[in-house]
Amino acid sequence: MAARTRRAAAAPAADTSTAMHPAVDAVLETIHDQLGTYEIPEEGGVLDVDALFGSLNPLMEGFGDTLKVLADKFGDSPVHGEVVEMLAAFASSLASMADDAAEVHQQWQTNPDNEHDLRRARGEITNASLFNV
Repeated sequence: MAARTRRAAAAPAADTSTAMHPAVDAVLETIHDQLGTYEIPEEGGVLDVDALFGSLNPLMEGFGDTLKVLADKFGDSPVHGEVVEMLAAFASSLASMADDAAEVHQQWQTNPDNEHDLRRARGEITNASLFNV
C-alpha cells in the first residue's frame, strides 16, 4: 500500500480588504443608527412615516451633491481623470435614486388607505364629516 501523505492546509487568503475611511464609517454608522433602528411611533406614526419618506429624496440628492463636490476636489489632485469622471457619474446616478425616493413618497401618499389615514392625521377628516350626508 502506498503511504498516504497529508496535504498541507491551504494558506489563508490574504486580507485584501481595506479599512473603511473614518468619514464614511461615521456616515454609515449614523444611517444605521437613525434609519436602521427606525420604528413607527405610536403617536403621530402616519405623519412621521410621511416625513421619513419625504426625506429620502433630499437625502439621495444631498449624497449625490456631496460626491460631486468630492469629484470636483479630486480634479486637481493625483487622482486620475478617469476615476474622477467615474465618481462624478456615480454622483449623477444618485439623482435617479432621488427620483425613485420621490416616487416611493408619492406612492405612499396616494395609496387609498394611506391617503385616508394621512388626511385624518392632518385634521382634514373629522369624525363628524364622516356622517355628513
